[in-house]
Amino acid sequence: MKNILLCDSYKPTRDLVKTVLSCYGFIVSAEESSSSVTDSLNKSTYDVLICDYFVKPVSSFELFRTIRGASDLMVRDTRILMMTYGALDLEEHKFLRQHHVYLIPKFKGPEKYFEKINLITKE
Repeated sequence: MKNILLCDSYKPTRDLVKTVLSCYGFIVSAEESSSSVTDSLNKSTYDVLICDYFVKPVSSFELFRTIRGASDLMVRDTRILMMTYGALDLEEHKFLRQHHVYLIPKFKGPEKYFEKINLITKE
């Protein structure tokens, strides 16, 4: 069973994604803000972080930089999926590639996340 940490500031989306992924058998914890994500990652082990593009108070990009630079190996190696709304610019794509962040369109529906989670967590 995979443990997932979900970060989305919009409660209806957060609740929907959590519900759907829980139905697929994942254990899902949810955070409203990016500042609480690093605390959660330091307290528990997660296989995947699913994070919205628009999070506050720290941007998703700054959050990913912090995670990848963490001294704790379990935090640093957490797989990251970022929910996006549309096209990203070239610099954003470059940053995400460098930080090993996978993309998933937010409006494809949370049931599509199941496939991506299984793909990126294969051992």
